[in-house]
Amino acid sequence: MAGQVEAMQAKLGALIADMTHLDATIRVFRPDIDLADLPEKLAPAPFTGFRGEIQRFLLDELRKANHPLSTFDLAETVMRKRGLGQVRLCP
Repeated sequence: MAGQVEAMQAKLGALIADMTHLDATIRVFRPDIDLADLPEKLAPAPFTGFRGEIQRFLLDELRKANHPLSTFDLAETVMRKRGLGQVRLCP
């Protein structure tokens, strides 16, 4: 795990350097720009699924089940699989 942390820190350092270079390049063309005015691009949500991932998972769960599953059961199963907490959707 220590190696992974070091690798991530190196990657983060490279990204910060890239952002600094990008800021400098923007300032070459517009020295008076306020970079805080530029629109921010939000990072993707951490629990988004890859294309078709949720559908494949749900169909697999329905195939394995020996009884009908409700939408709530399926949602809880997805949440449990993704580690999204012990949220109970339906009382």
